[in-house]
Amino acid sequence: MRRLLIGLLAIVPALGIALAVPVNDASAQQRDPEETGLAGVAVEQVRYGGADRYDTSLLIARQVAEMAGNQLDVVVLVSGERWTDAVVAAPLAGAHGAPVVLVPPNEIRADALEFMRGSGTRTAIIVGPTGSDPRHGPGRGVGAAVERALRDAGLSVERVAGEDRFGTSVAVADRLKPGGIPGLDNGNTVIVASGDVFADALVAGPFAALGVHPVLLTTPADLHADVADYLRAARSRDGVRHVVVMGGTAALAEPVEEAIADAGMQVTRLAGDTRFDTAVKAAELVEDSYEATEDARCFDDQSYGIARADVPFDAFSAAPLLSRLCASLLLTNSDAVPVPTADYLDLMLQRLAETEGDADVRPAALFVFGGEAAVQQASLENYLAEAIQRIADACRPERQQEFQAGFPRSRAHLPTTGTLRIGVLFVDFADAPATESISTEIDRNLRGFEAIFERSSYGKLDVEFVPHTRWLRSSLRGTEQAEGAHTAGPDHLALLNEAVELAGDDVDFSRLDHVIVALPSATFWLSGFTLRSGFEGPLPPMTMVNGVYLPELEGPNPWSDWAAGFFLSSGRFGLPPLWPGDWRLHRQPDPPEGKVWIRAEWGLRGLNSYFLADENDLRFRGTRTIANRPAGHAYTRHLEPQEVLAWTRWKMDWLTPDQVACVRRGDATVELAPIANPGDGTAMAAIPINDHEVIVLESRRKTGFDTDRAQVYSGDSQVTLPNLVAEGVFVYTVDAWIDSGGLPIKVAGDSGNGQVAGFPVLSAGESIVVRGYEITVTADDGDTHTVQIRKVS
Repeated sequence: MRRLLIGLLAIVPALGIALAVPVNDASAQQRDPEETGLAGVAVEQVRYGGADRYDTSLLIARQVAEMAGNQLDVVVLVSGERWTDAVVAAPLAGAHGAPVVLVPPNEIRADALEFMRGSGTRTAIIVGPTGSDPRHGPGRGVGAAVERALRDAGLSVERVAGEDRFGTSVAVADRLKPGGIPGLDNGNTVIVASGDVFADALVAGPFAALGVHPVLLTTPADLHADVADYLRAARSRDGVRHVVVMGGTAALAEPVEEAIADAGMQVTRLAGDTRFDTAVKAAELVEDSYEATEDARCFDDQSYGIARADVPFDAFSAAPLLSRLCASLLLTNSDAVPVPTADYLDLMLQRLAETEGDADVRPAALFVFGGEAAVQQASLENYLAEAIQRIADACRPERQQEFQAGFPRSRAHLPTTGTLRIGVLFVDFADAPATESISTEIDRNLRGFEAIFERSSYGKLDVEFVPHTRWLRSSLRGTEQAEGAHTAGPDHLALLNEAVELAGDDVDFSRLDHVIVALPSATFWLSGFTLRSGFEGPLPPMTMVNGVYLPELEGPNPWSDWAAGFFLSSGRFGLPPLWPGDWRLHRQPDPPEGKVWIRAEWGLRGLNSYFLADENDLRFRGTRTIANRPAGHAYTRHLEPQEVLAWTRWKMDWLTPDQVACVRRGDATVELAPIANPGDGTAMAAIPINDHEVIVLESRRKTGFDTDRAQVYSGDSQVTLPNLVAEGVFVYTVDAWIDSGGLPIKVAGDSGNGQVAGFPVLSAGESIVVRGYEITVTADDGDTHTVQIRKVS
């Protein structure tokens, strides 16, 4: 039974040494979490890779010894050249709590002897006969010289062998008491695999060692007579009623399975199209079986071993360790993780993500067997990076049209990372001349625009303004500048074109991504600015940011916030506007007596919500000062929490997968860091509803652009008004398929008219039900909001 996840992947590079589990060794070099990952649970990667197969074997054996308290009564020895002995040794080692140690055929290495002395070993069990004989498989067995050296070192030595590879597997099985597989009510279990192909028997090793389940080798075409005799005897002697047949009919033909059934056994065949598939089938069998048992924590798809598929030697010793770790063995290629293995590991990552915060979920890990030549680190890193993207894509619905809220953002628009170069042409008129310097305009407007994008992008977008440093005098009449509905105003396109002509060769337009035309902010209002998506030729797209003449303005009129919101909503970055195409959708009825409508505009892109409040509600009261002295209070009916939405940041590539919790199961707990500055924390939680709708959660605090705003009215009169009346979790829905004007993003509780029940931020202890999910803020420690997500329908 598969379950799904999100998780932060912390990769431990190949070290050439084995690390304890969980990894706490000071030598562990852990990759910066920002480089790769998903928000949530750590996945350690531990490599057991020595200078050769014998070094690797000892690295694994030392780990087994450490987990056994460095007290091993028994060590199982096999030849480093003959796989047929090694695969049947796994359950024998499991029965004794022992490691499998590879030794050269004709000598016992000093480091192996030192290991056995240091771990208190008293008995060495050698699996397989001496010498070389094709009947026993390729390679040489552990020779008599090794046996003598072990005895000289004071160890008791036993050898388990048969007349051929099949007889050796039976000889090992005769020393074992088979066990059953939890969750399968079919008696005790043994394993039958081909004596010609190592991979199928190898991947059975972890659960064979844990079972204990003897591994029996047979000929591919027919059940070997010795194995058939064993099965008949084991049925009455050991209660064996179940056989796991490893591999498809190409590995073990149908007569093999038929003969096993004739011996009175139930048969489970684990057959994949490739050895990679068969390894996955083995993992599925034990994970599903152990998951079916009460309080099972073994083979729970939290951790896996991984080894090269075409060379078995690095993984000969893996089974006893993986059985202790309750981890299955998957196979890979040296230079790339194959599709069956990748698909299965994806499920592990998804499970981790969705169980993030569950106390009963143990840390996950990948245990890699072999050095860089066996399993290249780059192949694992490439897989992990691709897997992270695949899992994140579950919460990244695809858009169908260019200006929709889904992914990916169209790249035909302005860049959202790196450097964005914007030229600025300042234009005035003979009848509406500038009264302030260019430097004043830059300080008042450009600095704020830069700050909004650079801080909202967490430094990923560097806005570089290239202002023309003198006023350009237009031949048009500025006092006729009016909103688009006024026919008296001059042609705005003519004004843009004239500004370019006046700048002439002083501006190198070929080096710019965009051009802004700005009029004197002391007398020109924001609305009514004119757009131009681009001219033919070398000119970049252009925008007029203020275009309405209002000589009665009291004080300057900064346009940085307005222009930033316009850039985010006008298609400049390929994003849809969030206001309704028909404003009648957001028309509010007259409020009841004593009530007022409060409008909250979120994230600079026109996402509005309206709710009723008492007309004297103190949450909406600001302070008034004159000459920096208190002068009473003022109430606002318009809140402007301007921190850019988490969804916008994700689409703009300002959030990375490790900052997003993609919650794909019914129940989850997520800790959200403030969207203004999430640091290494989780900036956003996303709950996919279907293939085009997502619920989004983000933490809002009175920091960054959500702090209270100060407005200067005239002279030394100033009013400070609230933007965010309460800190908490902001919840909204995204529909990736809705076009501009159709409300692709809506505040939770908004049915389409913009109206919600109250200020749409959940404080600690508050809940809301959205599209069948109950979202509750369970805690607020001042730094993070803890949110519990529960599927209720």
